Amino acid sequence: MARIETTTRTLFAFEELSDDAKQKALEALSDINVDYPDWHEFTLEDWKETLHTVGVDDANINYSGFWSQGDGASFTGRVRLADWLKSQHLAGKYRTLYNRARAHDIAAGIRRVSSHYSHEQTCTAWIEIGGYWSTDKAADCERLERQANECEELLEEWRRMQCHAIYKDLENNYEYLTGEDAIRETILANEYEFLEDGTLA
Repeated sequence: MARIETTTRTLFAFEELSDDAKQKALEALSDINVDYPDWHEFTLEDWKETLHTVGVDDANINYSGFWSQGDGASFTGRVRLADWLKSQHLAGKYRTLYNRARAHDIAAGIRRVSSHYSHEQTCTAWIEIGGYWSTDKAADCERLERQANECEELLEEWRRMQCHAIYKDLENNYEYLTGEDAIRETILANEYEFLEDGTLA
């Protein structure tokens, strides 16, 4: 004949556990704050806003991490060159290019050149002159081309620096979220309960 047995378990709040049980609980829940696809959302949104402020529209950030060969971050987007030059305090030095960019006669951006990885070498910066005005003199054209070439190198150097900074921010955030303090905060905020040995109930 079938019969029903009732088992009684004693559950503990995290702070009621022994030190060894607490450590076991922390280790078992080490990925609790990053075990979902959008854990990086706030970091990426902050960076998209930062990039927009200095002249990069529709930034698309990609990354892989952490601690493996080939890990890194990169981004693509359309560059508002006049705004970018101004943000980098280069408008005065490259006045011809700046004025032409303000007239929307120059295109610039950051494009992907490889889809195998996400590090900074998978993208590159570019500047393209839209065409010469009929009133341009040869000297003006040469100056414009020279300034465009120099600024393309500067834009590329700046892009690489931003890629490193984005990756570092993501890495720091990941390390914080997987650290014991952040895990403990999540456990306490959600009022998780445990068995005496630290196993999540």
